[in-house]
Parts: sequence; structure tokens; C-alpha cells
Amino acid sequence: MKKVLSLVLTTLFTFSIPLMAEIRETEQMSDILQEVEADTLVIFDVDYTLIHPDTMIFSYPGYRQLSNTMIDRANDGISLEKIQAWICTVMDNTSYYPIENDIADTFSAITAIGANTMGLTGRPTQPLGRIDDTGNFLLEILEGHNIRFSIASEIPTDVYLRIPSVFHSRPPIMYKNGCIFSANMPKGAVLARFIEKTGIEPKKVIFIDDLRHHVVSVATELDKLDIPNVCFHYLWDSPVDLAFDEELVSYQLNYLMDTDLWLPEKDAQEAISPSCEKIDDTI
Repeated sequence: MKKVLSLVLTTLFTFSIPLMAEIRETEQMSDILQEVEADTLVIFDVDYTLIHPDTMIFSYPGYRQLSNTMIDRANDGISLEKIQAWICTVMDNTSYYPIENDIADTFSAITAIGANTMGLTGRPTQPLGRIDDTGNFLLEILEGHNIRFSIASEIPTDVYLRIPSVFHSRPPIMYKNGCIFSANMPKGAVLARFIEKTGIEPKKVIFIDDLRHHVVSVATELDKLDIPNVCFHYLWDSPVDLAFDEELVSYQLNYLMDTDLWLPEKDAQEAISPSCEKIDDTI
């Protein structure tokens, strides 16, 4: 499905991408290695590019459903503290796994060439209920899979970023420990601001993301800065997106709001559609 959509979007965007931009499509992360050379900065999106969740709730449609449900509850008068507690419960019960099992080897190969790696995610970094910092929460997940961004050794400190189109961003747009947290702002503009503020001068930039509009955004801004770049649209069909079940996720969310507990998908499915009728032993 994603491959078909990609073909349609490729046609739509053909005349909107500057001539300098080189955008490719790939299904294998290792394809980027042929473009890596010394002093290259290789930038990775995180969700659905490096890692993926094991639950439907954090699939693309599931996250929209979660967000809309929490907004509705806030409009109903539920406190922010309660809503954040629910979201933390969902996060605590979600595991993430590398999309490609050898991704740590790809990172090692990039470093061996003399290039740097960095993350660029649409997620925010901010306190959320009992989670001190959602940015550190994500970085710890990556660390657990031996995914580390090498640029952290050169730019270890937090860098707050502001872009002209956003006078006041809450949560803040910022870089920390090797990763830029763009807080759903345009990734190209955020990356350009990071380059300007830190003064880094990469010989070349390689960027990879599963969402094409982010790829176009980054390629466009790098061209404006006259930085040679190759940007990859990563094609990967997420199992949890393909299997998304709106009724099941609704049941899980209602159960969460009634009990403050998260019901695993298998248990929720059993509650919605019992596999067999109970037998009356007295008969």
C-alpha cells in the first residue's frame, strides 16, 4: 500500500522539488552506505525508520485516535494530570523494536567511514506526567537497541532552536544528545536552524525518513544552504498499521479510562470476540 501511495506522491511532488534535490526511494537502510563518505552527516528519522511499536495504539492511525480521544476528554473537563497519567500508562506498556535487525551494524559502518550520525524526530521532548523527559525516554529506547548518534560526542549539550515561522513553541524545539526533537514543526526548517546555530559544516548530508513530506522539506532547505545532499524516502509497511483495528483500539482506550489499566491487544480482542462460548458444566 505504501509503495502505491509513494508512486502517486512522487508524481504530485515532481514539479515542487528544486532541481538540486536528489530524492531516492529505498527499502533497505544499507542502501545509504554507498553515498556515505568522510565528513558526511547522516540524519535518521526515528519512528518507522529506525524503530517501530508493537502495538496499534502508536501506529499512525492509532496515535491519531489516542490524541483525538484525549482532546475529547479534556473538553469534557478531565484534568491534564489525569490525561497525562493515561498516556504514560500506554507508553509504559508499549515496546519498540528495530525495523532492521542489523541497524546497529549500519551505524558502525557509517562511523568507520568517518561520518557522523544524528537523529531528527517529529516527537517533542518535555516532561509528561511521571515521565521526566519524553526525549530521554526515546533515547533510552534507542540505546537499548545499540542505536547511538555519534554527533553527540561533538555537540553534547542541549541546543534550543527557534524557527522564524514559530515565535513561541511549546513544547520547545531542541537538540539533545545527538537528536533533534522538532515537536511536529517542519523538519527542513528546524534542521536549517540547527546548522545555523551550531555552525557545523558537513561536507554532505544524507537524510532518511518514512514520510515523504519530511524528505522534501529537508532536501529543499539543504539546497537553499548549498549543502550537497541525498535524501531517501524509506519504504516500509508497518505491521501494526496494516493490522489497525479501530474498534479494538477504542475498546482499549475505554478500558484505560475506566480502570487506569492498559489492556493488551490479545486480551482486548478476546473481550470483543470471545474465541468460544463458555460451557455450563452443570449440564
